[in-house]
Amino acid sequence: MYELTDECSMEHSTQAMKSALIELILDQGYDQVTLSDIVRTAGTHPDTFREHFADKDELLERVTNDFLNGLGHVLIRPYVRSRTLHANQLAAEALRIFRYIYEHRPVFQALLAAPANLHQRLYSRIRSHQSTTVRLLSDRPEEIDDDLLISYTITTALGLVMEWTRQGFKATAVDMVRQLNELVGTRLSNPACRP
Repeated sequence: MYELTDECSMEHSTQAMKSALIELILDQGYDQVTLSDIVRTAGTHPDTFREHFADKDELLERVTNDFLNGLGHVLIRPYVRSRTLHANQLAAEALRIFRYIYEHRPVFQALLAAPANLHQRLYSRIRSHQSTTVRLLSDRPEEIDDDLLISYTITTALGLVMEWTRQGFKATAVDMVRQLNELVGTRLSNPACRP
């Protein structure tokens, strides 16, 4: 019984410190955040912090990894048993990405403001998933190189995500997917865009 309570307490402390870091980054910027700020905001003790993390950079890395792992789980879950895919299913995938980011927008905004290299890490995480997804597409255009299609789609989606964030998430996730589909679909299907 003691171990379970101790484990729950450790998890609670860790979560409190992660939440504190996110809040502080949004309030004052990553460079201004101190260990004292984190433990005061989290309601923990400096020794508790040191039990879990060497410094605020390690805490930031944990927050970043948690965010990216959550996104990876959201992306992979629907395809666990799939052998083939159709292009119209990609809209559902994009919607999952936009919804995940919207649901975790304070974390996302804090990570963008911190030196977490989030843009590149998001690109890499989505790309590794997309490589599998695009190869499962049974109706993908043969004349388009898979790697170029993946890069184009991800870069477009991330550009929209960054603008969506800059605008304060005014549009819904569904609206953002519609915009993405219009941009990508129009470009890929427009004969004037082909040699």
